[in-house]
Amino acid sequence: MRIHTDLSAVPISVAPDTATAGTSLGVTDANAAYLPDTYPYWATLVPTGAVPTRSNSEIVKVTAGSSSGGTTTLTIVRAQGVPVTTAQSITTSFDIYDANSAEALPQVSSDVTETPSGSINGSNTAFTLTSTPTSGTLSLYLNGVRQTLTSDYTITGTAITMVTAPVTGDSLVATYSIVSGTFSTGSASWQTNETPSGTVNSSNTEFTLAFTPVSGTLALYRDGQLLTGGGADYTLSTATITFTTAPTTGSVLLAFYQSAVSTAGNADLLDGYHANATPTAGQIPVLDASATLPNSILSSEDWDSWIPSWTNVTIGNATVEGRYKKIGKIVVFRLGVKLGNSSSVSGNIIFSLPVTSKSYPNTATVQIIGQGGLYPAGTGVTYAVVGWNSTTTAFIGVNNSAGTYVTNAATSSTVPFTWATNHEIYITGFYEAV
Repeated sequence: MRIHTDLSAVPISVAPDTATAGTSLGVTDANAAYLPDTYPYWATLVPTGAVPTRSNSEIVKVTAGSSSGGTTTLTIVRAQGVPVTTAQSITTSFDIYDANSAEALPQVSSDVTETPSGSINGSNTAFTLTSTPTSGTLSLYLNGVRQTLTSDYTITGTAITMVTAPVTGDSLVATYSIVSGTFSTGSASWQTNETPSGTVNSSNTEFTLAFTPVSGTLALYRDGQLLTGGGADYTLSTATITFTTAPTTGSVLLAFYQSAVSTAGNADLLDGYHANATPTAGQIPVLDASATLPNSILSSEDWDSWIPSWTNVTIGNATVEGRYKKIGKIVVFRLGVKLGNSSSVSGNIIFSLPVTSKSYPNTATVQIIGQGGLYPAGTGVTYAVVGWNSTTTAFIGVNNSAGTYVTNAATSSTVPFTWATNHEIYITGFYEAV
């Protein structure tokens, strides 16, 4: 797989049928070997031997390629670029080469989430993806339920064939990757879509990674299913994976992991505060009692603002800052509150979620979606749990196994303490959105 190539200028052997508007051109098969073979990619068309400028060159998007009779025909979208370039009169006196383009930068993100094209009408079973997924990375969801390859659908290139046609009103969503390789920043590297070396023959259980994963970072998939380490599905020793049961012939194995770590900074100083030098056993380290709440409780960088509504809480002149980030179906949130002299708590604290959540089972078991601490005027701490209350709200409870509350208990005007001015709430959590 060639995603990008270096020094790849090759002559055009077959010009577009219309010089300024044709949507295909040809290069010899031998020269095509110097161009990417993963689509789409962006390329520059420039007069042979000339220095490319905006007046003599054109950036195109190459969406497909096919070989026949010694010529590779490339399908192109004309006049691309940022800002867009002008369509040139392309002849066989032009070269095509894989050059850096601002439009190519989004390809760094290799994950795709899309609705496959095709009619959902109770009879159609054929659907098409925009790009061909890297082998083993496709996850197909029908009405939120992940489908199983072969028994529910098959895929060839970009073509999906459903075993049973989705009915009118159904939702079909596909997630997959189109790029494999190494992503690195500084001295931290992540390996994506790596196929471990080893024979997949229904009897071999030992496979080897290219690098030794940083502890706890390996995500190993077999035929799109995430496996469990520690001996349940496999064990890992340095770079060697040993399966509990040998993968069957034809299985696709893919590994994602971090292979290097940058030197870390002092995380204790990231928020501008020091934790207690000698925290009390069984307690969360708390802010210095003399510290004052900053103008911004939480860093706003790369987060969305969120001010919840409340039940059983009068906010008054409290300082409230909420932040959240929605990544695919996962919502991560964090919330800080410092009560003012016109604030009060009258019962079980309930707050609105930033994004509507998936419905959890209505059972006697509390669905915990977060945790944190409750601070009486900056001293001491009581563990807080955040429980799912509805698709739009959550509640704050207390749990201090070393103290009074040996099991989850609802907050109230006097639990875990009598709420007053300068008392604080800090919580964080995550949940699945609809």
